Amino acid sequence: MKIEDTAEVVGGFRACNGPKAWSEPSQPGFVQVPTGSNRTLFVQRSADAVCLNATRGPRRGRRGGARGANRPRRHGGGKAGNFDLVIDMEPKPAIQRQVEYYFCEENLRTDDFLQRNLDGDGFCSINTISTFARIRIFTAKLKDAGDPRTSEELIAEAIRESPYLEVGRESGHLQVRRALKYSLKDISGGVPVTAKPSRASSSTKEERGAPCKYHFAGYCDRGSRCPNTHNMDYCDAIERQWMNPIGSGPASKTGPLVDELKRICSQLGLSSPSLSYASKMVRSKLDPAQARTVGERQAFDYFVVIDIEGQHEIIEFPAIVFSTKGLREVGRFHRWVKPVNLWRGKRLNPRSDSVPFSQVLKEFEAYLRELGLVGSNGNESRFAMVCCGNWDVKTQIPKQCKLNGMSVPSYMRKWVNIKDVFNEVYVSRTKATGMKAMLRRSGLVGADGAVEGVHHLGMHDTENITRILLRLLEQNVQINITGKL
Repeated sequence: MKIEDTAEVVGGFRACNGPKAWSEPSQPGFVQVPTGSNRTLFVQRSADAVCLNATRGPRRGRRGGARGANRPRRHGGGKAGNFDLVIDMEPKPAIQRQVEYYFCEENLRTDDFLQRNLDGDGFCSINTISTFARIRIFTAKLKDAGDPRTSEELIAEAIRESPYLEVGRESGHLQVRRALKYSLKDISGGVPVTAKPSRASSSTKEERGAPCKYHFAGYCDRGSRCPNTHNMDYCDAIERQWMNPIGSGPASKTGPLVDELKRICSQLGLSSPSLSYASKMVRSKLDPAQARTVGERQAFDYFVVIDIEGQHEIIEFPAIVFSTKGLREVGRFHRWVKPVNLWRGKRLNPRSDSVPFSQVLKEFEAYLRELGLVGSNGNESRFAMVCCGNWDVKTQIPKQCKLNGMSVPSYMRKWVNIKDVFNEVYVSRTKATGMKAMLRRSGLVGADGAVEGVHHLGMHDTENITRILLRLLEQNVQINITGKL
């Protein structure tokens, strides 16, 4: 592409509201495009593509002096030059690449605006994303081509197939969050990247190879591109060890399961400690008398902690039943879930033991009945569901029940959002917006600050949420219902 051709490429975008005049480059290789609103687009010619950077123009102080020229945008693109978006890409892949950049580790750590717009579950409204300058350029191009959909719908479609992002919906509004921790290098491909490697890059690489919950549940649409592990022996070893955690029985029973997990990880070359994490039973170190005193203050005899996984439909359903009387877990439940529509027509993993959600709930209720928590009518008040956020019970379970043609069980119509309780106790200038923040603030991380287990694997997340619950109970915090359907 010749440099004179860039005028046609950029000038054709309706997002560039303002004079389409070009000035001399302010730095080698750059050409300025005035766009109005005190903002300038810098277009750079690389070896085989035209790249775009968006910056603010000079800001004036009280006496009219410039506070600084071309200050980088603090949202919608991070620091100018950190990520050169190739603007001669097709609009949809360009939107996907740009949103992936917003949520990569290097940008997310420093993008204050984006951080402020994340909710407790890490979601950002796609409507907010649609206001970013670079995104507006490509949504405008799609609309110029005759697409009648809103910017929000266009962005959601463009990023839905990204292996790094999850699209959700809350109160009718589309949202996006990252599906896994990833670095700038993971998404750069052939696009020029000038950002310096961050300290987080090494830890991000270690997480590659984490168990692929989608493959274990039946189908992974990323196939060979998936950065996670598809080995079913690894899957079975994790599940068996989690169901029989250290401390739940004699070492002669739990020890071999830990050894098996570590052996498989060694064979697969999975060196990260989180990938070979051996699950531990959650129980208090208080003496029995103290534990009983703490439990007597609670309104419920048991809490059932869950952390379901699955973007469009539920694919993993783990649960830990925790007794407030003894301040210890009394049982675990786990099933991989087969979606209704998500994988229709796909060739499923023959080794997956996933079952429909309707069967999962039947098995789960039978398990609760064995523990004496649910009667024949399925309507007992001795326990409450606990989750990290409202999404699990408020949104995803009712949605999945509807897809499976069944009603929501009565005991799932009320729940405890552990984040709401936590933020009332651990008062800070900024609220804990996720599980990791709660673990760190309550001192439930390793010496290196790392969280135990694989984040976003439902089994390990459920265990960590239960540890947070125990910490709150030990501090004599009254745990009450925070949400109802």
